[in-house]
Amino acid sequence: MRVSWRKLAASGLVCALATLVGVPATFSAFSGTTADPGNSFAAGTVTLADNDSGSAMLAMAGMQPGSSDTSCVTVTSTGTLPSLVRLYGTTGGTGLDAFLNVVVTRGTGAAGFDDCTGFTPDATDWIGSGAGVVYAGTLAAFPDAWAAGVQDPRPSVPEAWTTGESHSYRFAVTLADDNGAQTLTATQAFTWEARNTTLYSQVVMSDNPASYWKLDEAAGTTAADSAGPNPGTYTNSPVLNQSSGVKDAATAVAFDGVNDRVQLGDIYDFAGRTPFSFELWLNRSAPGPSDPLSKGYWTGGAGGYDGWTFRIYDAGGAYANRLGFERYDGSSAGAEGAIGTTVTQAGVWYHVAGTYDGTTTRLYVNGVLEGTVATNYAIADHAQPMRIGHYTHNWWAYGGLLDEVAIYAYPLTAQQVTQHYQAGRR
Repeated sequence: MRVSWRKLAASGLVCALATLVGVPATFSAFSGTTADPGNSFAAGTVTLADNDSGSAMLAMAGMQPGSSDTSCVTVTSTGTLPSLVRLYGTTGGTGLDAFLNVVVTRGTGAAGFDDCTGFTPDATDWIGSGAGVVYAGTLAAFPDAWAAGVQDPRPSVPEAWTTGESHSYRFAVTLADDNGAQTLTATQAFTWEARNTTLYSQVVMSDNPASYWKLDEAAGTTAADSAGPNPGTYTNSPVLNQSSGVKDAATAVAFDGVNDRVQLGDIYDFAGRTPFSFELWLNRSAPGPSDPLSKGYWTGGAGGYDGWTFRIYDAGGAYANRLGFERYDGSSAGAEGAIGTTVTQAGVWYHVAGTYDGTTTRLYVNGVLEGTVATNYAIADHAQPMRIGHYTHNWWAYGGLLDEVAIYAYPLTAQQVTQHYQAGRR
């Protein structure tokens, strides 16, 4: 009985402790909350469409040496993400593919599926087999997987397709004069496959810049042009090999705000009312006024400026540290400029693009249209050099980092500008 009592007492003690531990703490306090509702997430898409309506392009029977057929198909990017597109195929049959010579030409303007009326090849001889030709060889050698697929060409990097981009392809198939082809057969499925890319340079190159200075040099005095024939010269020792704020970019260049610049030749006047665009990324250290990109000069006397410029406005003015894209006609009337709304901050990266379509100047900041102005000025065709980071007067020199400067001989669309920003932002 004594032992049993001790056990019961011990059990009672444990229960009492458990009861004490299980009593919730109580307190009294004021409280308040705030919430951020409605967050949502959606993945982009990478899709392609063609105009074949499920039909085969080529069907040839009873072929003899020299027999040939030609057909066209148009392929369009219908997704929302920039993508790399490659062409490959799956071959079947009993060996006729080794005797079939295939030429694939990329271009524009095919009237419809299987109808090459109006087809115009790309002007460039991409692989040395004629204008627009992207493949020339036997059907047996045609790539059969993405890894070895025919890439849409560019001189330096493969092209990236953007939303709505469309290309026509002309296929020409000819049977070789070889007795070994008798009785053989071949089948073929052609496949275009898109895989999304976020490599900034590929997205830029897909939109055909006239010149593209990536400013990736680690040393030296030459700023390479990745898209055109216009290298620049680093002048007064801007600091190369700086950290870039652009996704997948290599390096940026720092300008001192005194006289550093990339000196270019007499290029890109865009005289009269010629359409064009520019694009760059900047991270300023010094306040305005400065001209990170310019092509113009002071006419002197009763005149004014002549040319065009992208600028950061005076820190003490009405547009303090805001961005502007201006065109001048050399008169004293001043400039017609599209002015942004963003007040730039030192140490922050911004994507900037300016477009002119012959009547309207537009300025985009971080993919958003911020300034629009009707522009009637006709720019003179003058001999002044183009400059990155510096205007003709030292007090308009740019201080800070610049990267990925591009010039286009046409007005970028709002969609293209947004896609470039999205591809480059970290």
